[in-house]
Amino acid sequence: MTAVLGRAVVPTQALDVGSSTSRWRQAEALVCAVVLLSIGTRLYLPSQIPVGFLLVGATAPVWLPVLRSYRYATALAVVTVISLTFGVGLTIFALSSRFVARTSLVGDVCLALLTFAGVGVVLWGRVLFGLRATAVLFAVGMLVGAALHGHSVTQNAWKGAWAIPVTLLVLALACRRPVLTVLALGGLVVVCVLNDTRALASVLVVCMLLVGWQWRPVGGARHISFVWTTTMLAALGLLAYYLGTQALLHGLLGTNARDRSIEQIDQAGSLILGGRPEIAGTLALMTHKTLGYGFGVMPRSGDVDVAKQGMALINYDPDNGYVDRYMFGGGFELHSVVGDVWVRMGPAGLLLLAVIAVVLLKSVAIELARRRASGMVLFLVLWSFWNLLFSPLLSAAQPLTLAIGLAVVAVEKRQPGEPSSPDAAPLLTQPADPRPADTVVTA
Repeated sequence: MTAVLGRAVVPTQALDVGSSTSRWRQAEALVCAVVLLSIGTRLYLPSQIPVGFLLVGATAPVWLPVLRSYRYATALAVVTVISLTFGVGLTIFALSSRFVARTSLVGDVCLALLTFAGVGVVLWGRVLFGLRATAVLFAVGMLVGAALHGHSVTQNAWKGAWAIPVTLLVLALACRRPVLTVLALGGLVVVCVLNDTRALASVLVVCMLLVGWQWRPVGGARHISFVWTTTMLAALGLLAYYLGTQALLHGLLGTNARDRSIEQIDQAGSLILGGRPEIAGTLALMTHKTLGYGFGVMPRSGDVDVAKQGMALINYDPDNGYVDRYMFGGGFELHSVVGDVWVRMGPAGLLLLAVIAVVLLKSVAIELARRRASGMVLFLVLWSFWNLLFSPLLSAAQPLTLAIGLAVVAVEKRQPGEPSSPDAAPLLTQPADPRPADTVVTA
């Protein structure tokens, strides 16, 4: 056998595997772990540049080659570049007529780059640690971030800071055992119900159903189509919405939740629109300015009026201070990934999200067909779809990054000799390093 170092072919016997190669791998693993933790922790420099963004950029020469081995990762990278270019073009065009806040511009660009470049780091971590350990490191970073920033959540700390990192960590640790996963999901549902975290509880219930559904007797066709998966997830979502609404209206989740839900339904005609009136404002803005606004562009009074008019159509009172202070006080904040990405990157950003949605759905179809869809993967995919419509990009970015990374691995055809489950790859051991041979040392 031979080992490739740079472009020179060196006999394996000439390498001291127990010294230089091993030490390099250990150092690489340490750096990768630090970068994964930094993405989850979300520490910022005074200029609003995430520390994780700098580390991801510094290690780009190592993780960028990994993307080449994943077709969908390469496609996502291309669409991401197109979307970012379109967004920058919108910003440049807006400079002549609008105010562009420098801090917001830098923060918006860094957040967008970190969200999608972080996928490369997840794939790099998969090479070194396996997906399960990569997810654990990511979740630990998010827990550290919750501990550092959780004090800013004055009400319902579980919902505002701890729910997602704790859920991710628990499911990552339990993902190899389906029975343990179901028990963990059930316990998390109880905690969410007790802490008025309605959306997350509904998503976890759907995850429980899907994990349990994989225990059905083997029979029939093994292939599960993309259309079938989409239909099934939509049906389960509607079922969860109906059952959750009935539970709320009958006071099973508490009188406060019941009264708030009744008020939202009476106001907007549905629990979703009543709870997320920002959707109506977003649709009004999309109709008003189809191409979007750009990175760091500040709203004008006309934009605020358009959004308020759209929200008033669902009987929501937009003059309550929330719209002026939160949604448009420091920029555009439309409380959904779709809205936030459209504002910054226009239709190109929506195209990027469409590609991501296809990859996420296809990964679930493949994993369900293999009967190995873990609670962790299902949670990340379903929660990402919820976030696309109902959560701001800032809070949705971290789980979305990990979800895309896991999905990209799932939709690739398994290579010869690879473990039957990507989560089963042992720490610092992989069947084949997907990076080009001229960038690594292999035996």
